[in-house]
Amino acid sequence: MGVTEAIAVTRTRAAPRAEWVDAARGIGILLVVYGHALRGLLPADGAAVPRWIGWQDALIYAFHMPLFFLLAGLFLERSVAKGRTRFVADKLLTVAYPYLLWSLADGTVKLAVGRLVHHPLAPADLLAIAFRPIEQYWFLYCLFFVQLIACAALPRRALLVAVALAGAAVAWTIGTAPIAGRILYFLPITAAGTLGAGALARLARSRRGQVAVAAAGWAMFALIFLWDAPAATGLLRLYLLAFSGALGTVAVSMLAAEGPAGAPLAALGRASMAIFLAHTLFSAGLRIALRAAGVEVGAVPLLALTTAIGVIGPWLLWRWTVARRLTLLAGFGRGPARRVPEPASPSGI
Repeated sequence: MGVTEAIAVTRTRAAPRAEWVDAARGIGILLVVYGHALRGLLPADGAAVPRWIGWQDALIYAFHMPLFFLLAGLFLERSVAKGRTRFVADKLLTVAYPYLLWSLADGTVKLAVGRLVHHPLAPADLLAIAFRPIEQYWFLYCLFFVQLIACAALPRRALLVAVALAGAAVAWTIGTAPIAGRILYFLPITAAGTLGAGALARLARSRRGQVAVAAAGWAMFALIFLWDAPAATGLLRLYLLAFSGALGTVAVSMLAAEGPAGAPLAALGRASMAIFLAHTLFSAGLRIALRAAGVEVGAVPLLALTTAIGVIGPWLLWRWTVARRLTLLAGFGRGPARRVPEPASPSGI
């Protein structure tokens, strides 16, 4: 499926996806790579963060990962309906396995280069990945457990709603810093994707509706983003930003899917798992190589270069694995599926 059912929603050859879903993943993965490239510009000495980096970082991280969890929810009911045992086995192969493989691979590389990276790792960090994820791989860790919880609740939608609300309440209490709190925070967003799959399928057939949702979603996002919320409403503000930004992006992806940007975005979406897993190795590698060569690059050109290599490098790696049918072994999912027009049924998302 590429990051991950959403970024890692598993694709099967018998179950093609609507083009807008891949376009939404494409938009999301571009934001992931850009966001990490942006953080690569942060001062390593603890100096003040430049304002232009800070506001972009806050904006992107308010909604881009919730987008992937929302997309993951679209496919849960259909996947669970094939059997819980099959569902869990599939998630072990397409979410847990990439998590372990790439956490170990990325972590080993960062141990080898030591303090050349922004956030050096210790051997203990690799030994603890079963309960404390490293780097961006927290997403797969959370996604795996969110999907297991949803699997246990489905097909009873009322139970899924109750569990999701309880998860939000616990996250409100313990915060999202602990990994358990982060899992429970994202559970309602995935559940919303499951419950709203039919509505989104109908929206995909209404261009006027897409324009309205895109405009309303981003207007709401802007208002909430600028809202100086009191501390007591912190988690509520996070949810409002997550939902409005994710829905606004979904509507934009539907509009883009039928235009000239649709095919490139969908192509990135299909490779999103590979890009998600490998992009930091490429972008950090470029920064280290430039530093070792004594090449001075300004912040903006460096941001453009590390973003570009973070997208292009993993995409080429993904294409190489597709050609050799190694995508599963590499942790990149099942490879591209046959593409067909979106069916009329909501279940065909």
